[in-house]
Amino acid sequence: MTKDKDIFVSYSKENKKIVESIVSNITSHGVSCWFQLNDSKQEFATEIVQGIKNCEAFVVFLSNASVKSMYVKSEIAMAFKHYNRVKDYKILPIFIEDVDECDELDALDMFLSPFNELFLKDFSSDDELVEKIFDQLGIVPDVELSSIYSASMEEEVKRLAIQNEFYNRYASEYIEQAFKTLDDACALDVGCSDGANTVLRLGYNNCSRILGVDKDESKIARANEIYGNDNVEFRYADITDESFEGVLQDYLDSVGRKAFDFIHISAVLLHIKNPLFTLKILYKYLSDDGYLFIVDEDDGLNTVYPTSEFYEDCFYIWSKSLESGDRSMGRKIPLLLSEAGFGDVNVKRTTLSSSDFGGEMKEVLWDLYFNPYLWCVPTADYFGDKRAFQKIPSYTERHDENKQKYMNGEVFIMLGVMFFLARK
Repeated sequence: MTKDKDIFVSYSKENKKIVESIVSNITSHGVSCWFQLNDSKQEFATEIVQGIKNCEAFVVFLSNASVKSMYVKSEIAMAFKHYNRVKDYKILPIFIEDVDECDELDALDMFLSPFNELFLKDFSSDDELVEKIFDQLGIVPDVELSSIYSASMEEEVKRLAIQNEFYNRYASEYIEQAFKTLDDACALDVGCSDGANTVLRLGYNNCSRILGVDKDESKIARANEIYGNDNVEFRYADITDESFEGVLQDYLDSVGRKAFDFIHISAVLLHIKNPLFTLKILYKYLSDDGYLFIVDEDDGLNTVYPTSEFYEDCFYIWSKSLESGDRSMGRKIPLLLSEAGFGDVNVKRTTLSSSDFGGEMKEVLWDLYFNPYLWCVPTADYFGDKRAFQKIPSYTERHDENKQKYMNGEVFIMLGVMFFLARK
């Protein structure tokens, strides 16, 4: 029978942090683990019993807490029973701390004494321990950590530039329409990065003042060096902190304005934990006749036809990336805007598709989402689920073939990217 996972992990929740770190190291080598944090929300139920049976090996992390846990003891007993029934099933006890002598430890000895034991204190690092775990269990890692594809930060910058270029193609008509109703406008770009797109998006003749804000001080310095002038300025700001309001007020006081007439925020809200906090501040600093323009993503609207495992893997990888943010943010924005006080909210667009543009822009759409050579994926810790990290090598191998089919018009792609224009 084909096994679902390589290793079943048994542990006490009191040791969650240390065990999670070791499991992350294991899975980064392409070895799968049945781990309760990911595979079951219940303490001891059918899923756990099946998990023990459907793994190649059972690893239990022993501590003063785990030897007294009824759940860990039950899992050990079930694994031992399975060991006596199934050839080549392996059990490996690992002591992650010195365990005090007690009746519970003595009782577990009848199950664990036949097996070699490992002691965390004997290893200088998690890497060394994990290597020994593989050796004890007879596991050959499918993936060496060094063989996982990892883009450089320069490539990630390039991907974000592609994203901005593509979004601007769609957004420009809505921004231009808004600016036609404004005169001597004061504009704000939230998440301005190095300033290039700030000037591109907001550089209209009737826009006399522009402020860009970002939390990356090096990018702010670069933006001021290249694009800063008497009318265009860039400042450091943490939009998730109460200090953000002070940054905006200080700027407005310095230029003799009471509020911003146009506020732009693109692909930012999905990356912050409390977007309502930020929107309430933006509401306060938007003029009565001004506009708030938002672009954000919603993967629930993604469509590929005909679909395949390649695209499913891509969407899965993105959904589990800790840097990708809330992939369903788009649908939440109308209600968030309402809660923040905005009374006039218009959805201008909900999707981008491969049929909207041809030629170069069609390829830009692909690179925006599907090109792994432009992803910045430093380690398995970049993902909430390490299985996403494991998919990257095989996904990359299939990339060129699938891109060619797409460019030949054999695949239709639509991505959920939503555009909003709001007023007070």
